[in-house]
Amino acid sequence: AMAFQTHSNNVKIIDENTEKYYYEKQDDIDGFLTKRKDIAIFTFYADCLPIFVYDKENQVIGVWHSGWPGTFKEMMKSGLSEMEKNYGTKVENVLTGLKIGMQQKFYEVGIEFYENFANKFGKESELVQKSFEWNENTEKYHFDNTKFNEIMALSLGIKPENLIVSYEDTYGKID
Repeated sequence: AMAFQTHSNNVKIIDENTEKYYYEKQDDIDGFLTKRKDIAIFTFYADCLPIFVYDKENQVIGVWHSGWPGTFKEMMKSGLSEMEKNYGTKVENVLTGLKIGMQQKFYEVGIEFYENFANKFGKESELVQKSFEWNENTEKYHFDNTKFNEIMALSLGIKPENLIVSYEDTYGKID
């Protein structure tokens, strides 16, 4: 099952009754969850963050695309909520992998971008404090989508020992 990135927080359940496996942009799907072992699930990425999840108790697998719009719309929260609602998943049983995406060093954003996150999540929140850095040289904020989703995952109950984070960069080398 595959979907093109639409920058939503919508997760599609692929079950034994699923007849459609290819989702265009108008379907507005950015992630999948399934218990099926006879299919592969994937989404597309550029500099956005792939999130992989596995409920080890209920044997549910998932993959979610979370660029900054999906992160702002709380894809992590949405995906975990779908797991709980559809499979009875307990978040403490979820293994989570945050894979390769653009890292903070190269992820320049404008003041409005920063203010939108600060207004929604709180300027003094750990999410904002640890995910944004002011760069004197560029005179811009730099955003860490990976760090934001790492903090979000932990705050939602993912155990630290169940979280694997890649700090590889899709843009350039990290010094």
